[in-house]
Amino acid sequence: MNAIEFDEFRTYIGGRFSYVNGVRCENYAVVHAEGTGVVVGPAVPVGGEVFVVRPGARETFLGGAFASMGGVLRDNLAAIEVASGKALPFAPNPNDAVLALSRASNWLYATGRFSYLGGTSRFFVARVDTTTGLASTWNPNPDSLVRCIHATTGAVYVGGHFTNIGGAARNRIATLNTTTGAPTTFNVSVTTANTGTGVYTYVSALSLQANALYFGGKFNRVGAVGRQNLASVSILDGTLNTWNPGSTGSPITQITRYGLKNYVAGGFDVVTGFQPANFFATDTLGQGVYGTEEFYVDSLLSAFAFSGSNVYFAGGFHFLENAVRDGLGSSNILSRVPTSWAPVPDVREVNALAMSGSDVYVGGGFTRMGTAPARGLAKILPTPASVPVVTVLKPNGGEVINQISTYHVTWTATAPYPGVQAVDLYISYTGSAGPWTLYASGVPNTGSYDLYLPSPGQWPTNCYMRVDARDWAGQVGTDRSNGPWTIGNAILTDANDGAVAAFAMDPIAPNPARGATPVRFALPHRADVRVSVLDVQGREVAVLADGAFAAGRHAVTLEGARLSPGLFFVRVQSGGVSLSKRVAIVR
Repeated sequence: MNAIEFDEFRTYIGGRFSYVNGVRCENYAVVHAEGTGVVVGPAVPVGGEVFVVRPGARETFLGGAFASMGGVLRDNLAAIEVASGKALPFAPNPNDAVLALSRASNWLYATGRFSYLGGTSRFFVARVDTTTGLASTWNPNPDSLVRCIHATTGAVYVGGHFTNIGGAARNRIATLNTTTGAPTTFNVSVTTANTGTGVYTYVSALSLQANALYFGGKFNRVGAVGRQNLASVSILDGTLNTWNPGSTGSPITQITRYGLKNYVAGGFDVVTGFQPANFFATDTLGQGVYGTEEFYVDSLLSAFAFSGSNVYFAGGFHFLENAVRDGLGSSNILSRVPTSWAPVPDVREVNALAMSGSDVYVGGGFTRMGTAPARGLAKILPTPASVPVVTVLKPNGGEVINQISTYHVTWTATAPYPGVQAVDLYISYTGSAGPWTLYASGVPNTGSYDLYLPSPGQWPTNCYMRVDARDWAGQVGTDRSNGPWTIGNAILTDANDGAVAAFAMDPIAPNPARGATPVRFALPHRADVRVSVLDVQGREVAVLADGAFAAGRHAVTLEGARLSPGLFFVRVQSGGVSLSKRVAIVR
């Protein structure tokens, strides 16, 4: 996941992925910003990786390394109509990847590795008409890559690897005229001196604040003055400000002002006068250092965002201060003490982070958050003050439940806002201490679940049910049956423990499913049965059985390995009656 953007009701995501919330979405999706994050609007397949998304009221612009958009040929830069999801006629078709976008007035500014865009030669940066996609006469023509851009109605600020732009010498940073593309008199020379030849020098982050431009990257001089990877200049005349945190490492990934301070993230170990790791706070003027505010993140910090008195971190780190917080964590801004918020992605590869109110959206290379499936994108809420409260209602002791049957399990589970995300169901055959066998994972908190009870190979009398409820922050509350219950020996039974009297289908278990999974159904008399698998659009993608079956209970096998991961429906049809159950296929 490379990009996360919001408007009032939607979340826009871009990257390299195939599914979002069980729906087939190729590298771009729009999901509801609240609730469960269901995909909204039509699917818009993108034929390659998306690096940047810029949503608008009528259209959304996407940049990246792709060859098509919504089934239409579009190279690396395209626009999608919000209402229909269709690719608009806008087709600049740059000949290489687009890395950054900025919009001002009716113009869209793009940077990347291209040399041709909008019907003409344009190297590394261009301005195109948001309707026609044609390049304007604005043509700075830098001699090397532009990595970051901030466009306003009065000027365009760019940073990157270039040493000449608009026909004038400008080292790695420039302010460009919005009409001609020529550099203004603003002339700040960013260099790396006295370290030998071939040193990589660049500007990778910009932050415009009133009349000051803050920037970071890989350099050690601004003009004739030493500045280690971080600096600030006046946008009026290019005068170097006294702000001088001095970072010994790179890259600088983000500079953001919050309150009266600037916060800086990246990959560094030492800042002048003190030793924070990869994140620190500074004043916005003066020398730019708060020596007492030393945050410690033990590896690269990719992104951060604020909510109230807390700052949320994403990256490749293992430790946050003295606490284990793999890839994601948060700290109090003033005390710098880590909070209990610990989503725990399965891999420490979190590249993007954005806040919407108190909700945290993250993207990266993970497939799970704690025990919950979350492939590449997750919405995580701040940790509530208390864990979920759970009560098992049924079975709660004394019941006799027949094996090879379906039993209606019930419970209550509550948690502080926004409530319980999902529940997991476990059974112990040997008493209240376990061991516990997981029978259903990620079940919606409806208060009930029809659990198919297979034969354990015996008829134990010391069984217990356990229900674990998980909130949106990953905290788990649990409860088990108050007393033991018994599994009895009965064949050909329905949910009411009687003889098969009607056509019925059992819930699919386990669910989510991996590999071979039984699909069970019951027939009151001999009949023709068709068992098939449908995708979320109602298309039949597999047939598991189609023929005559005798009266009684039956099972056919769903081969999950033959399906792509995602959400499906298994349908059982007989005598004009159609039954279906939802199943999630995972790897």
